[in-house]
Amino acid sequence: MFDDDEEVEQLRAECASSFVDVSSSYSRPSKVQQQVSELIKGMGIDHVQEYVLPGIGYSVDLWIPSESVAIEVEGPVHYLSEPHNAQSGLICGSTRLKRQHLRAWGIKLVCLAYYDLDEMALRSLGERETWIRAQIDAAK
Repeated sequence: MFDDDEEVEQLRAECASSFVDVSSSYSRPSKVQQQVSELIKGMGIDHVQEYVLPGIGYSVDLWIPSESVAIEVEGPVHYLSEPHNAQSGLICGSTRLKRQHLRAWGIKLVCLAYYDLDEMALRSLGERETWIRAQIDAAK
């Protein structure tokens, strides 16, 4: 199909560039993602929303540069369609693949499920801060 390594490398570079372009075009944080962002900002943790990881191309919901931690806020669309599956943690294929790719690249990843965030919303600010700090620390 390809005559030499140069053609393969050119195709690889074009695919990588296209992947980054597509990843960069999705920049609409959800309401829940905004709430998580506000919570960690209130804790004094600097972060970037919708950050495209250099050299990888994936966009992560939140990136904490000082700790090199990515946070993904995973709503119902990240889980299989039956209502009982979210509680059992059955994630859909594309989310599973993204998690595996990020971890294979050595990214420290925090995945916040919507049902955990719903439960945390009922807690005090101090409890929410303690919980999110524990999630970040566990990823390190």
